Amino acid sequence: MSERAADGRLMGKYGKGRIVQMLVGGRSKEVVDAGLDQLTTYGLLKHLGAAAVNPLFNEMERKGLIETSGGEYPLVSLTSKGIKHLKTGENLVMRWPAQMVEKPSVGGVVRGAVAGKAVQVPAEVSVMELGFDEALFEKLKRHRTAMAKAEGVPAHRIFSNQTLEFMTRLKPLTLEAGKKIRGVGEVKALEYLPEFVRVIQKHVNA
Repeated sequence: MSERAADGRLMGKYGKGRIVQMLVGGRSKEVVDAGLDQLTTYGLLKHLGAAAVNPLFNEMERKGLIETSGGEYPLVSLTSKGIKHLKTGENLVMRWPAQMVEKPSVGGVVRGAVAGKAVQVPAEVSVMELGFDEALFEKLKRHRTAMAKAEGVPAHRIFSNQTLEFMTRLKPLTLEAGKKIRGVGEVKALEYLPEFVRVIQKHVNA
């Protein structure tokens, strides 16, 4: 939904509203007349609806992946950062709209820390409803990378990004709390969990 300028840059052709309508399978005259209903991505996010896709676009803009031109009719285009992530698939931390997130429940009562304070999280509370600490997430990722390099294994073999995110949100301060997090089995709890809990304790108490 862009066109390439003479200097190689991708220039936006449509505004956010038109793009969102295409993604959710809208049949407005503007979408049909422009032939956007013939794109392979037409209706790709129909199951989510515009209420979820609109805030997703806002988050992509906040992260510098897309930009909106000024003027009476603002157009959306990819930034160089957005193109890089599109091509490489490099990991990126984003705040996903609630409608788009699978909400895994915490099994049982978990002893953790939120906003630096020890709390108990009831089972009915979704992990995704807890705050995301980007600084802690980066610390956990760096620690995982160091461990993986030392053992000569891929980083995801230690803990997946999703498991690290759950740790970031729940902030388990004990091994028992950490064992309740999805992705932490008995073997990994013995081999890796203690060091990650220490990273979290140090971060919370800093």
